[in-house]
Amino acid sequence: MEDKDELIAKLTSECESLKKELEKSMQERDVLLCEVNRLKFELQMSDLKRLKEEETSEARARREGRARELRQARRNGEGGKCDSGDARNIERPFTSGTDSGKLVDAEAVGEGHRKVYK
Repeated sequence: MEDKDELIAKLTSECESLKKELEKSMQERDVLLCEVNRLKFELQMSDLKRLKEEETSEARARREGRARELRQARRNGEGGKCDSGDARNIERPFTSGTDSGKLVDAEAVGEGHRKVYK
């Protein structure tokens, strides 16, 4: 009977030891789960920030593209596009000196797209 009592005490002690180990393992698991969740959150925030920056960059590029198109349209005259063969003379007084001149579309004089004074 002493052997049985001794065996029961030993098994009870071992059971308590195993319960303590289990509790430690569960605490470690909880800490690791919290860390994983924190890292997932940081990753999601990083992705959202990257997406927002990409959206901002794309929006900026679209705005710059529209602005570029508007500047080009203004250069081509009154918001419209000129054909490459369209050579128009635009009369305007020469702003410096006493000479009076005409601003001539460069295509009319064969010098590309720049405007020159004649």
